[in-house]
Amino acid sequence: MNRDLSAPAVLETPTRVRFGVLGFACALSMITYLDRVCFGTVAPFIQGEFQLSDKQLGLLFAAFALAYAIFEVPSGWLGDVFGPRKTLIRIVLWWSLFTALTGAIFPVASWPSFAFLAMLAVRFLFGMGEAGAYPNIARAFHSWFPFVERGTAQGTVWMSGRFMGGATPLVVTALFMETVTASGGEPFGVCCFGAGSRTARKRSPPLTRPNWTSSTAKKRYTNPRIGRSPGAGCSPA
Repeated sequence: MNRDLSAPAVLETPTRVRFGVLGFACALSMITYLDRVCFGTVAPFIQGEFQLSDKQLGLLFAAFALAYAIFEVPSGWLGDVFGPRKTLIRIVLWWSLFTALTGAIFPVASWPSFAFLAMLAVRFLFGMGEAGAYPNIARAFHSWFPFVERGTAQGTVWMSGRFMGGATPLVVTALFMETVTASGGEPFGVCCFGAGSRTARKRSPPLTRPNWTSSTAKKRYTNPRIGRSPGAGCSPA
């Protein structure tokens, strides 16, 4: 049996499109933290309007965290099966919907427990849908960034998320005060975060793998640890 002894394909220089991917991932990371932290900022107002006990309020926080933890790995698996682009679009659409539903819940006098049960279900489904954002960002970076640049890209994404986590209370408080002043007592306005995430999705660059296998390429990125090019042997996303 003849063996293929031809030289392996040389990878061409990555394009600048990868910086667009990085920018989209940073925006995605910031919005995920904005969605999570804003609920903690308005939680006292929700508790007062819905007349929730401290235990019920704690269950609302726990529902999101539990669902997020349970579905983190399955959502990452979906990225391996369907690709990070499709999976991240699903995540953005999902959290946009449940962000809007969070602001749409209201207390019902004839059914005192309605607001709590509805919010509990929305928080659980919210966490289930948002899980997997970071595993799929990492999968996209595997396809777009050379091995030597992935650490910097991941660090930039995490920095963006933490920065927005710290800035969210200021942003949400300003929006909350503006909403209350303009409407005379609306509980909280969080639907804008869903709209912002949809805008980011529309402007996002493709998260599919670029063509780095041209035979005319002149520059090669090599993983010094294992002696092969980054992403070699992996199928495109």
